[in-house]
Amino acid sequence: MFDFLEKLRKKPENTRKKIVFAVTSVIVFIIFIFWLVATVWQIEHVQSSITASSSLSSDISNFVNQAKSAAPSVSF
Repeated sequence: MFDFLEKLRKKPENTRKKIVFAVTSVIVFIIFIFWLVATVWQIEHVQSSITASSSLSSDISNFVNQAKSAAPSVSF
């Protein structure tokens, strides 16, 4: 690794700038891909949570409606 850096230091400044730009672009691209995957995963996770909560609310609503309809037939 140190040999590579020494060879890099001996190269002209214009070449070093091109190498730095290429390495930086690759790193930014990798970070962007990770960010994109995390964002898509989070959106899918939120959508599945919303679906689960609306399913839960419809289950609760059905239970309440059944309880209301059964209430008049209950005698003490």
